[in-house]
Amino acid sequence: MRTTEESVLRTPSRFRTLAILCLIFLATPNFNIIDVFPDFIAYIILARFFGRYKEYAPYFAEANESFTKLAIITAAKLPASLVMITNIGSGQDIVPLFTAVFMALELMFLFPAVSSAFSAIYYVGERGELSTAIRPFRYLGKATDPDSPRMLSYIFVSVKAVFTLIPDMLLLTPVAETTAEQLKALYLRSLFPIVTVISCSIVLILGIFWAVMLYKYSAPIAKEGDLGDKTRAIAGEARLKAIAGEREVKRVIATMTLLLVSCVLCFDVTFSGLNGGINVLPHCLYALFIIFVSTRTSGSHALKTTILVSGIAYSSASTFAHLKLIAFTDLYYFGDLGRVSAADAAYLTVEMLFVLELVLFAVFAVAFARSLVNYVLEHTTLRLGDERYGRQDEEMRRKMRIKTLIFAYFPLFILALKCVEVFLRTDVRYIINAETSAATITTATPWFGFVILGFTVAYLFYAYYFTNEVKDEVRMKYSNEKQSYE
Repeated sequence: MRTTEESVLRTPSRFRTLAILCLIFLATPNFNIIDVFPDFIAYIILARFFGRYKEYAPYFAEANESFTKLAIITAAKLPASLVMITNIGSGQDIVPLFTAVFMALELMFLFPAVSSAFSAIYYVGERGELSTAIRPFRYLGKATDPDSPRMLSYIFVSVKAVFTLIPDMLLLTPVAETTAEQLKALYLRSLFPIVTVISCSIVLILGIFWAVMLYKYSAPIAKEGDLGDKTRAIAGEARLKAIAGEREVKRVIATMTLLLVSCVLCFDVTFSGLNGGINVLPHCLYALFIIFVSTRTSGSHALKTTILVSGIAYSSASTFAHLKLIAFTDLYYFGDLGRVSAADAAYLTVEMLFVLELVLFAVFAVAFARSLVNYVLEHTTLRLGDERYGRQDEEMRRKMRIKTLIFAYFPLFILALKCVEVFLRTDVRYIINAETSAATITTATPWFGFVILGFTVAYLFYAYYFTNEVKDEVRMKYSNEKQSYE
């Protein structure tokens, strides 16, 4: 069954729109390393397009990799342009330097990208019955060979690189020892505007010819449609089943990695000079992260809804409690507790909000735990009711369920400790320095923060162990089931 995204992208109108967008972005000339129409957007679209079929037929994976690298390189032009502008006061040599570096990097991956992209389409045309990909097409009123778009692409990317660099070379600072040489250098620099206009015009004109040719070539392919079906047909049913299993493994492993990352959000980050020493990472960030992950783990619509509603409710209460605590530290010191009635009243509100936060998080944790247990048991080697495993399987399922519940409920335990710490702060103690008579404000349990930190670190280590065990079990399950694919 196709996903919604695949169904949308396979429609001729959608295919044609994205193709035109890519051609416009790539056909326009660059000024230095500045893209008026950022090329990285086109490369992202192309990388996603070829990546969708990289497991079905040859060359698609190579094209996906090349376009992905091009997207990264061209996206790096934005921060690089800021660096260039910031340092241009030290000399204009930095402009051709940056332009040459980025042009070289782009060409390094553009030629493989062009080669792989057209080879992938031609392969589907030859082996997947996509006849329009290998059939002559009409261009400028005459029949044109299907290999012409690839050859013109090589020419265009080379010309674009050369004519982007030529104007900037006039900005290089020459070694001029005589007056004549200095005058010649000034004359060359004066040509920069006109050479830039000429170069951009050449690139734009050739780019229009190139874009029109590629559109004429790709339009019949878009009209015929079903590129995905014809690519999948090359792979065959056995390979499709194997691919489905491999994708599921990658998806589950990526989910476990996200869950490991979420554990970092359980740490409190405090600075003595900021927010009165209050945690700068709101507790709700963990819940928001888990809500996102739960869209991948929850098979039940009811559980998804419960996680979403309870997570939003908890996040709202947590945010309000966090803001109230910051507001308290703006008006009072913890040393005022027990001495200033207004401070006690304000802090009582904080305590009530943190209790509410804990209760709402408990509801959220229960829903998440149920969802995660179902997800983990579904994707590991443990099978309920499989006669080949029997009691041993049941025992393994029981252990995995316990490990998953520990992982899911550990943040609730940490939050409970943080809630207890809120109440312990009311037991204010004063330590008087006998020599200076200076008073240091503390609590009866100043070590309690280290207890919370210790349990949080322990949770991170446990999460690392748990997620890696689940990943191993998932790989084992799908490795065993792969035997039935072949």
